[in-house]
Amino acid sequence: MNTIHRFLIPHSSFLIQGKCLLAFSYGLDSTALYHLLRESEIDFDIALVYYGMRAEADEEEKTARELAARDGRR
Repeated sequence: MNTIHRFLIPHSSFLIQGKCLLAFSYGLDSTALYHLLRESEIDFDIALVYYGMRAEADEEEKTARELAARDGRR
């Protein structure tokens, strides 16, 4: 168990009381949190924040949807 997991588990009891919703932008921070929640076996789905204003936005949306589908997230 790494340092982040050792910190997260005692401070995240509210996360295990039901399903959570992660606001996901495909940025580094939300991607890291996605993987941390998944590895911690916390039940969650994602809400993709998609504005379509950057050239990369369409590809990021596609990749985020594939990531969610692979892990059984909605």
